[in-house]
Amino acid sequence: ILFQTAGGSGVGFPHIVTASYESLLRSVELNVRRQQTDRLTLLAGFRYLNLRESLDLDQVDFFRYRTETHNHLFGAQIGADVLLADRGPFRLEGWLKAGLYGNSARSSLMATQDAPPLVFADFSAQRSRASFVGDLGLAASVRLNSHIVLRGGYQLLWIDGVALTSDQFAATDLPAAFVVTTSGGVFYHGALCGVEVTW
Repeated sequence: ILFQTAGGSGVGFPHIVTASYESLLRSVELNVRRQQTDRLTLLAGFRYLNLRESLDLDQVDFFRYRTETHNHLFGAQIGADVLLADRGPFRLEGWLKAGLYGNSARSSLMATQDAPPLVFADFSAQRSRASFVGDLGLAASVRLNSHIVLRGGYQLLWIDGVALTSDQFAATDLPAAFVVTTSGGVFYHGALCGVEVTW
């Protein structure tokens, strides 16, 4: 996300201020599955998530400010896959997964001045806590032949107990202290599509 605004010309104040906010999520999981019935499969496994956010403020030719948060979540999850409909080559499936995670969260802040060159803030802090991740989805598939299946659906992911860049301002009292607040929650949702190939 990029914002840009023009300011008035005054002593010590720039004409343009830009701000950008970035959020990046990565997830890897490994599960063991056990089929209970024709329509229900239980699962349990390990999952790793990495959530990184950053905020950059740039007052052109005068001042730069950057803060970052990193969350490394490791934990176990349980869940279930449910076959909702099966009509020839067409299938409709849903899944639900939930888990508790250990979160190693880190936050950093750096503020610099261009003229004269000066670094007047350079802080970092780290904190660990327990976090929760919930994953819910629905997918439809169509089998084209004995080897290829097309899939499409919608997924919702909720992560609670993480450090978000937008939450760090209220938790920090500079220069007296620089701490990490990990009380944030984030909700991702969106469409998914893919191709499954078996042999």
